[in-house]
Amino acid sequence: MTHKLIYTPDYLLVVDNSRVIAHLPINNSPILTGVDLLPSLEQEDDVERLIKIEQEASYKQGKGTISWYEQEKRKEYYNKAKEKYKYTEEDVKIAIQQAFLSGVERLEDFEKVEKMTLENIQSLSQPKIPVGFECEIEYFYMASKMFYKDADWVKCNKDQYESIKEEIPTCPLKKVHKEISTPEGHTQWVGKYIF
Repeated sequence: MTHKLIYTPDYLLVVDNSRVIAHLPINNSPILTGVDLLPSLEQEDDVERLIKIEQEASYKQGKGTISWYEQEKRKEYYNKAKEKYKYTEEDVKIAIQQAFLSGVERLEDFEKVEKMTLENIQSLSQPKIPVGFECEIEYFYMASKMFYKDADWVKCNKDQYESIKEEIPTCPLKKVHKEISTPEGHTQWVGKYIF
């Protein structure tokens, strides 16, 4: 389930029927009491996958595989760049593609690539604001009171949910946002930002 984000100077907000249902404080703003949190904008590091993409591209171009040492150096550089400039996975992917496509042989080509690289770095160093948040969904069905003394909601996967929906149309079902509790006791949604 994807929600549109509203950006204010102090918060990223998810609203529903004119009511704030989730938020992310920014610029050292306080947490809104009783309102679910969105995860930090610092997403999981996906450098391993980027290295694999670069490895495959190098192999396809006939340059062979990238050594373990070079892979480790690239990981270090990517992580430093992401830390300093807040590069997204897509930004680093574009940089890798441009590096492979820029077979520089003449001075004019080199100057053109250098100018293009500087322009890219300047555009990438601008902070990116997400436009949406895609929630992970959890699926539940109600256990029958005929078979269980303590009938309650039972977690299932999406395929089980769809199967029950089709085979037992009267069975109560529900889909909810996946949530976790933070160490401070706040409820936080699980999912990913859309930029």
